[in-house]
Amino acid sequence: MTRYMTRSNADTADKGKVQGHWRELDVLRGIAAVMMIANHVGVKFLSPQHTESGLTEAVLFVGSFAPVMFFFITGVGAGIQSGQKKQASRWFSVINKVGILVLADFLMAWSGGSWWRLDFLSFIGLCILILECVRNSKSPVVASAVGLGAVSLLRYLIGPIAHEFGYDQQIWGLSFLLGTEITPGVSYPLAPWLAYPFLGYLVGVAIDRFRSRVEEQRWRAALGLLAVAIVPGIIAVYLALKGAVFFRWGTVSLAFYIISFTALAVCVAFSLMLCSNLCPQFGPRFLSLKGISSLAIVPIHYFLIDTGFWLGLRAIQPAAYYWVMIAILALSFFLAARMDRIGSAVRQISEQGLIRSCLLGLLTASALIILVTHQTHPPTAMVAKTIGQLALCLLFVLPSALMPLPLSRAKA
Repeated sequence: MTRYMTRSNADTADKGKVQGHWRELDVLRGIAAVMMIANHVGVKFLSPQHTESGLTEAVLFVGSFAPVMFFFITGVGAGIQSGQKKQASRWFSVINKVGILVLADFLMAWSGGSWWRLDFLSFIGLCILILECVRNSKSPVVASAVGLGAVSLLRYLIGPIAHEFGYDQQIWGLSFLLGTEITPGVSYPLAPWLAYPFLGYLVGVAIDRFRSRVEEQRWRAALGLLAVAIVPGIIAVYLALKGAVFFRWGTVSLAFYIISFTALAVCVAFSLMLCSNLCPQFGPRFLSLKGISSLAIVPIHYFLIDTGFWLGLRAIQPAAYYWVMIAILALSFFLAARMDRIGSAVRQISEQGLIRSCLLGLLTASALIILVTHQTHPPTAMVAKTIGQLALCLLFVLPSALMPLPLSRAKA
């Protein structure tokens, strides 16, 4: 875990470059997870009239920025690694991770009666793949900046024109690219959702290059981000006064897209302040999601929510919602941290081949149970889905879970 740098040891980090882990990124993952759980608990348990009014509506709206945060964080992580030496064998690790994330989404789709779905985890896998292509390009920063601008133009300039003439419905795959129409089986169209990992990559590169300056001047950086957040916030308020609607389901409205950058800036500023020596450290300790915990918390919180639903927690009042949300938050973070410890233990076991075979066997058995029981006994399918996804989380820590690495890399 990154230690806070004093002015003396910051000087030893040449030109602000410090290799290794960035603690604030773990806190950002935790903030995103809190948003995700708050939103999902409310959507699942609240009475319909309470999701559209009062404080709970505001909480659910803030929670709707969770995928924005996670996709941005994926880009930041890739950008921080931009200074690492490029290796051809790295592609094996990348494809392995992407495959695991896609399989995790497949289990989710099968438990719901669908054969496939490009959902949250699959889209993160797609982001990882695209960002690795960016990282290996001649000018990664330029490629990310161009990607950010291109995705924005596709959705909010070219997309509306294509939609007006009906091209997005006539040409196969164009609605998925432009994000102007709801595409069956696709929760996150490329435009504008790819904008967030591209922006995150640019931020990650800046952090990698100027780490010591950010550490030394974190409060100035945080206040600067809060000042920047005001600009899209004012534009979003203006659009709201003009009758704009804020939504992100299926397609992303311009108003939501603009205000999402306010949410990003505020969350990054909050993580910088929270990790300061001036703030109590129990906050970062609770919020930090390290290793596979940021992946494991996804199936864990879904399992807890589904369990509550099957036990009869339905159409609850706002007061009960906050208690349920706090309980699921605490238990999700606790169990996710335990999964990370299990993953660390699995990584240390010498018989990696045996562990890999056992986990793949558990995954296969879970998939078969889901396919057999998703219609006749949904709770069984729910448990099998969770077990299968947790097995995938543990496979995530193995360097060659789904495909073998080159012999030289395996020996290393």
